[in-house]
This record gives sequence, structure tokens and C-alpha cells, in this order.
Amino acid sequence: MALSTTTWRPFNDFFKRFRSFRGPRPSGNTAMTTARVTAWTDNQRVAPLLVVFDCSLDAGLPVPTANGSGDPDPALFHYSWNFGDSAVNWDTTGKSKNVHTGYITAHVYETAGTYTVTLTITKDDGTVVQFDQSIVVTDADTIYSGATFYCARAGDTPAGNNSNEGTEAAPWLTAQKAISTAGVFSAAGPRRVLFKRGTEGATDYVVTANASISGLAGPYHIGAYGSGDDPVIHPADGIDGIAFDKTTTGVRIVDVSIMGPAHDFGGTNFDFATDTVWTKGVNWTISGGTAVGTLATADLSQAIPAMEVGSSYTVRATYTITAGSLVVKLGTAASSAVTAGTVSKTITCAGSADLIFTGTGFTGTIDNIRMYTNGIGVRPGTDCLFLRMAVNKMDSAFSSSDAHGTKNGIGVVECTIGDELGSYGHYQAMAYQAAWLGNTITLSGSRSNEHCLRVYPTHSVISHNIFEGGATGKTLLRAAGYFATGDASRDGDEATETVEYLVVSDNIFQNIASVVSLPVMFGVTNSGDAQFMQNCVIERNKATAGSGTTRIFEIDSPSYCTIRNNLWVMTASLANRPCQVHRSGAGSPTPTGNQVLFNSIYAGGAYTGGGIRLGSLATDSICNYNWLVKTSGAGTVTSQSSDVNSTLTGNVTSTTGMVSPPTDMRPAAASDAENAGVQTDYVYDDYNMMARANPPDAGAYEVGSA
Repeated sequence: MALSTTTWRPFNDFFKRFRSFRGPRPSGNTAMTTARVTAWTDNQRVAPLLVVFDCSLDAGLPVPTANGSGDPDPALFHYSWNFGDSAVNWDTTGKSKNVHTGYITAHVYETAGTYTVTLTITKDDGTVVQFDQSIVVTDADTIYSGATFYCARAGDTPAGNNSNEGTEAAPWLTAQKAISTAGVFSAAGPRRVLFKRGTEGATDYVVTANASISGLAGPYHIGAYGSGDDPVIHPADGIDGIAFDKTTTGVRIVDVSIMGPAHDFGGTNFDFATDTVWTKGVNWTISGGTAVGTLATADLSQAIPAMEVGSSYTVRATYTITAGSLVVKLGTAASSAVTAGTVSKTITCAGSADLIFTGTGFTGTIDNIRMYTNGIGVRPGTDCLFLRMAVNKMDSAFSSSDAHGTKNGIGVVECTIGDELGSYGHYQAMAYQAAWLGNTITLSGSRSNEHCLRVYPTHSVISHNIFEGGATGKTLLRAAGYFATGDASRDGDEATETVEYLVVSDNIFQNIASVVSLPVMFGVTNSGDAQFMQNCVIERNKATAGSGTTRIFEIDSPSYCTIRNNLWVMTASLANRPCQVHRSGAGSPTPTGNQVLFNSIYAGGAYTGGGIRLGSLATDSICNYNWLVKTSGAGTVTSQSSDVNSTLTGNVTSTTGMVSPPTDMRPAAASDAENAGVQTDYVYDDYNMMARANPPDAGAYEVGSA
């Protein structure tokens, strides 16, 4: 029996990947040696350790047959992982943290020790091979011994003071000191700073000035100690919580939250529900939740006591303009003239803390006012892990500090993101081997008009998250290509603009806003862009449409992508399509070689939609063994338009047969879906990761799946 050796290419001080399994291609069960692991010298491997497992480039593993992209087809084999860790479940989905499937996955080891990872690969010919690998995780207290600093409140014992040395007996006071180049980042890692837990106070752990950390190599750890509530960092208006550029590497932030200014700019004062808080000049009226100007030349204004003179804010509102012009002012500082539609103006408050709309012969309306501070919760560096954070009341929770720079190794795990955000939940440019795992990312209660998660990923995984919409916003998830290939105006960091080798699995998309027509989008950024999405797998996700949804999953210009075992629920928008695979514009690539297989759709009413659609010149694609249950209506499970050499086979439409939809969409025994499928190389298990029978059932589940 062949014995493979293992080369682990270190990714940084804590972030690893299965990179190359060198040696002869194995058959049967193979134990992988750990010689290279013990030879690591540039890596501390300190807990918490995030490991990204990437089989997409591994020459020593069994290699799937290449598809039309010229690369091995990542969906052709079944990759099953056991991480050798404790058997606990994700709070978000209830599924196990210790097992996963996919050619790219990730896991966080939080405790020091030795773990055995087992990878089982089922090939398309039925052959099963297995690999075992030991991972040694080092104790954090050992690594940071002699380089741990402390921060406490003024009322704690011992009390914090920025003149102290930062020891546990003489801690620092402010986050401004602790996470600056005068604090823990005054030298290269390993270095750690811990904030004392306790009862949160709005003036605790403040940050009063922006300071981006650059050019430092970790490991660094920003964490918590003591008992009570997790510590909360409080940035001032317009100030970032924690900011790094892409040259700073190896930062972990664990059990520390970030809360923007505590005032609420989005409450009833801005809803025009009452006019008592507004000072109305001549020709301004307030009626039915809307401010109306009729040839207004004066001001509509109100005092905002929580607003700070000298700080920067964004004011967003929806305007109609039929005559004259209108500007927005914060005190004496004015914006340029607004235009019709939903418009944002960023202004630095001056003179007084007043929000003012000044008209020059203005006739029109104002409503949907939202106002927010411009600070970012965290600007990630490279190879950073953010674990169990809550980031709220900022412009964005996380946002790349280098607008066009590649960011490797971003890990966002079990974070809560999104209360009263002004913009994005997380915006990440050019993420390579990144992981979003077990987060709750929401625009609920937010004034955002942007995305829960917008990312340009490659060789990455997005799994076990809850994405939740609100009254406003664009998409819950947008994974897109970056810019057109050869765009010389960028800074040169984009080795590729392709979304490729991305696994999106086991996520829940819920409370989709009625204004969001395309809640989950993959592919190109703009219609007609020459960007690519290829060799991606989208599986075991559940999404419920909003009343204004036209398509739940919009997949633009993909090639050789697999969409399988998903659940789509339509109860409010019954003319929509659960999934569309098409070309977004004339300049975009033609969708080629895609597989849409074994998905389940529930329509809780008179369904009139076109089901899963292959459209706009989709070529050489298949849409097979999907199952639609609708109570009535002429809607279909699949449809196609202008496609070439594509097939729609074995799809099933029923009026009953699911156990208890929409909460339980499993097929009942003797339903139309039972035994309606045909075995395929691209589907090995079902929504619950239960092995498929022969013949399999149509839809996302096998009968009896648990």
C-alpha cells in the first residue's frame, strides 16, 4: 500500500492549508507522515489556529478529470472531512463543526493539543481513499509569555491608566493606547493584549483617532480576560475601531466587540411620523411620513444633540425633485446639490449639530432619511482571524482597507454583524483562501443600502452562516468577479479577477427584504463585464424569497459550476425564479458546463414562475432531478431560453409530498420525488449529508434523511 509524504506550505504564523501531498498517487487507506509538520520553523501554530484545507491544487491527491476550464473538476469527487475536534454544533445551522464536505473547507482549533484530520475522497468510479494528518496546536500562554499586555477601565481594580506599563497589575486604560504602535503593535509578534471583561460602559475602551497599523508580522492576539461581559471597544464618530493595511499579518481578534457611537440616528425623529421635532421654514409641510416642499426657499431642520461638530457623517435619503434644488447641511457645512432618487452625501459637521435641508425654489419630497457615522469596525490586514466578535453601529462592520489589494487568509468565524450599520456588513476585496464560518450577518434594523457580505473570493469557503435582510439593502450575499482583466488603473495586486474554487454551503438566507429583487448573487460585478466565475460549488443552502424577489439565486456568467442540494422557498413572491444561470451582458462570458442538480423548491401558493432557468446562451449545461412542490398555478420546475446543447431531465413537479413545508421540505415516503433521480457523479449525498441511494430521490433530500 502506497505511503504518501506531505508537504505543508506555511501560509503565515497561524493560517495553514493542505497544499501538496507529494509522492505516488495513493489507493486504499493511506497514513500521511508528519515529518514536514515537525520541521516548521517559521510558524508558531498558536491557538486559536485557523486551518484552510485546499485540495484544488494538490498534485499528490487523486485528481479529478479536467473539465472544459482545463482544470480538474472539483465537484466530480466527494471530499469528506473529519477535523478530529470536539463534537459540537454551529449555533447558526445546528450542524456539526467537526465534519464538512468540499474540496475547500476550514476549521478553527481553539485549544492546544494534537488533532488528527481525516480526509475521505470518493472518486467518480466509486473508489474510496483516505488520508490522515496530525495537526499540533501550541498553547497561547506559552507563545505569548513575557509579551502579554492588559487594558482595564478606570473603575476596575487595578484601575487602567495610559501612563501604566500595561501589565496586569498596572494596566492601560484606552483601546487607543492598547492597539496602537505605542501599545501592543510597538514591535513584531508574538505579542498579545487582553481587555478586562465586565459591565459595558459607553466611555470604556475608547478610540479617538484613526491609526492604521502597517508593516508588522504577527502573531498578535487581541482578546479578553476576567469575568463578566466581553469587552467592547468604542470608536468616536467617524473613527475606525481597529485598522490594518495589507502589510500587517497574523492578527487574531477574539471575544472583543466593537460598538460605534451609541446615539440612534435612525429612529422616529427621522421618519417624519411627527413634525414636532422639525423646524419648518416657509413652504415646508410634513404629511404621511414624508416632508414636502412647495417652492421652498427656507430650511427644514432639526437639532441632533448626539452629533459631534468636526466629525464626518453620511446622510442618505430618498428625494423627488420637480423644481428648484436642494442641499443637505450639517450645521454650516453643506453638500453639493442632491439629485432625485436615493442619494448619499458625506459631510463633516461644522458650526452646530443641526441637520438642515435648504431649498432654492425646491418642489419635491424627502423621506427614508438615514444618517450614520463613517467609521469602519475592522479594516483587516492579511491572514487575520476574527472570532466571536460583534460589530455594530458603524458604517461597515468589516471593510478592506486596501480598495484594490489582495487580502489572503481572512477568517471571520462566529461573529455577529449588522445592528444599525450604515453601509456593508462585510466588504472584502480580492480574498484568497478566506473563510466565513458560522456568522450571523444581518441588515435587519439597519439603515444600510448595501450588502450583508460583498466579497471577491477565490479558493475560499462561505459556510454555516445566517444572512438576514431588513427593510432596506441590496443583497444578502454577493460573490463577484473583480474588474475586467487587464484593467491597468488598478494597483497590480489582482493576479486574477476570477471567482474560482469557491464553496458556498450550509448557509441560511432569511427575512429577505421586499425591496431586494436579487438577494444572492454570484458572478460578474456589472452587466457586460468580462469577468469569470468557474469551478465553484453552491450546495445545501436554504433561502426564503421576499415579496419583491424576482430571483433568489442569480448566477451570472458561470462556467463549470455545480448548484446542488439547495432549498428554495417562495411564499410571498410567487412569480419569481428560485435560480437563474445566465449571461449578464453582451461583454460577459457565456455560461458553460454548469450543473443544477437535486434542488428542492416549495411554492406556498399559486405559483406562476419559471422555476430554475437556464437562459441567455447557457451552453452544455444540465438542470436535472430538481423537485418543485406548489399548491396550484401554472409555474414550472425548470425553464430554458436561448441555451445550446443543454438538457433538462428528470425534474419533478408535485402539489404535495413534502413532510411539512416550508420548515420541513423532506420528501414523504411514496412521494413523487422518491426514486425519481438517477445516480450522477456530481451528487453523492443530500442536504443532511446522508448518502444518496441508488436510484436517488429527486430534490435535495433522500426519503428518511435525518
